[in-house]
Amino acid sequence: MVSRYILTTIFSGVLLFSFASCDSADIADPSTPQKAALPLQTNSSEFIQARKQLDVSLIPKSIDDIFVKLADRFDGFGGVYENEEGKLVLVSRQPEHTRVVQAEIVAELSDLIEMDDRSRNAYSGKGILIQPATYSFTELAVYRDIIEKNLWDDIPLVLTDVNERQNAVVIGLGESAGISSDDVIPMMAGLGIPLEAIAIEKLPVPQRAVGMSPDLEPATRTVQTQQITDYVRPLAGGLKIDRNGGCTLGIPVWYGNPGNQTRGFLTASHCTGFVGINNGSQWGQPLLRDSIGVEFEDLPLTDCDTTPYLCLSDASLIDLNPGHDDASITLPGHVYLTDFSSSTGPGGYAVASTLTLGVQSPLMGLDVNKVGVRTGWTTGEITGTCVNITLSAGQVRHPDGTSPPTRLSCYIRADTPVNSGDSGSALFHIVFDPSPDGGNLLGILSACSGCDPKVTSQTGIGYYVSWSNINQAMIQHITMFEDQGGL
Repeated sequence: MVSRYILTTIFSGVLLFSFASCDSADIADPSTPQKAALPLQTNSSEFIQARKQLDVSLIPKSIDDIFVKLADRFDGFGGVYENEEGKLVLVSRQPEHTRVVQAEIVAELSDLIEMDDRSRNAYSGKGILIQPATYSFTELAVYRDIIEKNLWDDIPLVLTDVNERQNAVVIGLGESAGISSDDVIPMMAGLGIPLEAIAIEKLPVPQRAVGMSPDLEPATRTVQTQQITDYVRPLAGGLKIDRNGGCTLGIPVWYGNPGNQTRGFLTASHCTGFVGINNGSQWGQPLLRDSIGVEFEDLPLTDCDTTPYLCLSDASLIDLNPGHDDASITLPGHVYLTDFSSSTGPGGYAVASTLTLGVQSPLMGLDVNKVGVRTGWTTGEITGTCVNITLSAGQVRHPDGTSPPTRLSCYIRADTPVNSGDSGSALFHIVFDPSPDGGNLLGILSACSGCDPKVTSQTGIGYYVSWSNINQAMIQHITMFEDQGGL
């Protein structure tokens, strides 16, 4: 349940808005008496100190870090997202920004998020729309940090997000928690957070998306139809992999020093049995006996700045056996597409073709895809570019054998249908020029809300560790295309 801005009309290239609710919304009622506190002023010592802390709490080169830096340069910048027509929408408190400034912002943004030339040209050809904003992105990022640092122990906070489309901080509460927006609003007011800057959402508590994969044989299967759950070569993203439990091969990659790289693949760290440590897990495709590789690097757990929990970048690099480090056996930077896709439930499982991927950072509203062993090829859009979520105790096993609550920091939220067994799946955007002409990797599936390991048809939404997070945290130099070291 969330309150949101509704597009009502477009006039002279400017988006006009009314603040509205849907039936499931929890909206702050300005007439409700609050425990009085003046809204936090941007020139106050408290705000200035909190702004300094952003440089510590934000993941470098994450989309939130990029937007805060742009807001420092361009007064009133509130973010950028893609609308339903595929146009870029610039959120700004300065709607009179000239076209020169607009172009400068988009040019800098496209470089920072590693946007490919085809996507950049497509956006420029469609034009840029302006959405008036009340708050800059920096203000909202500061509000989120303040909320997390002060209320983590007081409310069942399972998700926070600076939502550029809503120009608000989304606060996610567990749907079964005995707390409502009426309980939370006075807390916001007490911190000096403007109530108009908050959207409260009730959602299923996120959980890891791993589990034994069931028999996924479609009723219409023929012996000629090869499935992503079968033994498939060459290796590419979307195939079933096994370590005494089913997960999904995310994406084969090149790794190592430029000029001396070898082939491996990425999947979710929690699929290996322990997070944050290389425990030498063995992998097969589709079954463990069909050996393909061994765990090589696992991203370590780190201290979180705004919570008492450890932060997990849920990705692991698997080294391929010598027999699979071959151009005819493994396709780095490729993912399988199946016979059909679905945005409402499980898609197809029959192997149809491969798609070549580059990389990029996420944009709100971007149409995305996922191919996983449990739900096949599913589609949707990005609904959060840098969300912080908490997995409850018992979800992931730490190196010491315990399973405390664990923080997933700055993950991508997408409404692509997922379920347990899809863990490790690649999230990617397809570039149409005009037919599918490659695409870009955005992240790897880690967790889900609303999914049910026992019911394949009951899918949920996915949370993905971003490519930029993986790329920065890995010791190994990872690329989609072989880096020959400038040769």
